[in-house]
Order: sequence, then structure tokens, then C-alpha cells
Amino acid sequence: MTFTLSAAGTFGDEHWDAEFGVPGMSHQVLVLEWTDSGLYAGGTFTNAGGLAVAAIAKWNGQQWENPGGGIPQGSVEAIVREGLIVYAGGRFTTAGGLSATNIARWDGTNWWALGLGLNGITVRALATTSTDLYAAGQFMFAGNEPVKNIARWDGTSWWPLGEGVSGQVHDLAFIGDNLYACGQFLRAGSVQAANIARWDGTNWHSLGAGFYSSFGLELRKLATSGGDLYVGGTFDQVSGVPASGVARWDGQRWWGLGSGVLDAAALAATGSELYVGSNFDTAGDKPSHNIALWHIPHSLEVSRTGGQVRLSWLATGSNYVVEAAANLEDPIWERLDQVPALEGDRLTIFEPVSPTQRLYRLRKPWPPGSAP
Repeated sequence: MTFTLSAAGTFGDEHWDAEFGVPGMSHQVLVLEWTDSGLYAGGTFTNAGGLAVAAIAKWNGQQWENPGGGIPQGSVEAIVREGLIVYAGGRFTTAGGLSATNIARWDGTNWWALGLGLNGITVRALATTSTDLYAAGQFMFAGNEPVKNIARWDGTSWWPLGEGVSGQVHDLAFIGDNLYACGQFLRAGSVQAANIARWDGTNWHSLGAGFYSSFGLELRKLATSGGDLYVGGTFDQVSGVPASGVARWDGQRWWGLGSGVLDAAALAATGSELYVGSNFDTAGDKPSHNIALWHIPHSLEVSRTGGQVRLSWLATGSNYVVEAAANLEDPIWERLDQVPALEGDRLTIFEPVSPTQRLYRLRKPWPPGSAP
């Protein structure tokens, strides 16, 4: 019994999805944030899928929405959620007609200012834990506290993260208790760390990454899914691995995402999808105007239990189907119609052991909901 995956074009491109396709976004997408109510996108665009918007839009799973009139005459470069509240940062003076300087709060109905805002600063990176807010960018003081481009707010005071980093920070992301930072820097604390580093709460660490670009290297955004870290920017490879615009770090090594995208300035991940935004026309050789979708691959485990074959995969792959064929020379893939049962963190189906060879694969149907 074997798990197989057929591919057309560059290996991995079968995971890219043209769901957003054309018209997509009218201009560059700079940030994406997944919430329980949908996907928020921010940038410099004025149209989302044919809907007039202003620098920020929300995808509800079916169509784009315009949150309260958005952010006219400006750009949205950072979005972070806290429960049902969404914070937007960037370069602007109003939000939904309300005076707000570079940062604002959206409660699902109305926009609100955060005091006098952040005068003269473009907000680029925000991250939260249950107790603290982390801010990053290009600055030397947080309140009255000397810092280097990154700081922590505990609800009362600002604190440095060790010796900070040597240059501008573009984005932050947590995996467990570890905070990852990317941007334009060569050192993090006392450690040599080119453009990406990890903070464990006490010390900075290098990921040993060697990013390369033939047209101007920049690491712009981070996203996480499970224990994996996704990095977006302008690059061609990382540590010798071909990776165009977006790459995945599994804690041990780097991976590319098929033929990727020209540039990834915004990322947002769920358990089964990675959303990518920036300024491009194709993703994995599929038409995608400034926003695209990558289906995070899931491995299919195949084992025998008595007279049955057990097929299971992580439950985050809830929209996948299992198919079977008798051979690979001229395969006719048939969908298994059993409804998966949830066993812990995995989805599982069973079928009787076949007296002849049986091959299996896990696949995401396209378009969504279509027959195989």
C-alpha cells in the first residue's frame, strides 16, 4: 500500500489554488490575518474582488466585505486580533471617518482610535500573547526605555528583548513560547543572524538560514501552522533549497512551496491553508492577482488492522478526500465515500483489505466541493 501524489508542472504546484484568481486585489496586499469570522487583508488596494474598499477588506469565506468604510487615504501594514477585536496599523490619519493616527481598533461594527495614536510612525509588526503585546519596527525607545527595534509591553511598562536586533524588523510570529522575528538585520543580541532570528524569552538564536535573491533580498512576513514557520519576501532560495517568495521551516530544514510567487509581502495560515498576498499575477503558475491560496499538504498514514485498512491524516485537513487506484501506469482514481471519524487530532476511515494491490492518495478537490 502506497501514498502517492500526482503533480503537473513544478512539484508542489498542485497545492496552489486559484480560488481568488482574477480580479483579486487592485493593488498590493501587505498583511493578512486569519480570525474566527474570516480573513482580513490590508495593503494599498481600493478594490477587492470587484468590491470597492479602502486599504482593508474581510473575506467571509464566500465574498469580500468592506469593514466600516476601511482606511481611506492610507495603507494598512499590520493587523492583529485579540478575541473578536481587530487592530490595524500602518500609515493613515482616519479609519471609517474617525480621526486615528496610524493605529485603530475595529470591533466588528465600528472603528475606534487608540488615544492619540502613534504620530510619525508607520506600524509594521504586532504580535500578542495572553498577557503581553510585542511591537517591532525601527526605533530606539519604547516609552522612556532604550531598546533596539523590538520591545514588549506588559500592560504597564515597556521592556527590551535582550540587546534587540541590529536593524529594522518587519514581522513577528510565535511558535509556542518562541518568538520569531524577520526583517533587515545581521545580528540579534550577540548572535549573527541574517534577517531572521528566534527569541526564547531570555536569549536570541540564529536559524542558520542563508536566503538568496537575484533581485533584492527582503524578508517581509511570517506565519505559523502547527510547528511550521512560513517566511515570505523576495528571494529565490534558502540554504540551497529553491524557494520563490515563500518558504517553510519545519524546525530542522527549509522547504520551497512549488514554484511559489514572485513576492510574498503578506501571509496568514490556518491549519490547512496558507494565504499569500503581495504584488503578483501568478502563484504556482496559476492566475492569481495579488492574493493566492496554498493548501498545506497533509500526509496520509496507511496501516492494516485485522481485515481492514486504516487511513488517517491530521484533522486540520478537513477538506481533503481519500482516493484509491489499482496501479500507477494508467491510474483510475476512485473516491472513498466513507465519512471520516475524528480520533484525537486525526481523521480516520477504514475499508476492507483488497486481495489485489491498492494505492491510496490524499487530495484536495478543485473547485472546492467538486467531484473528483
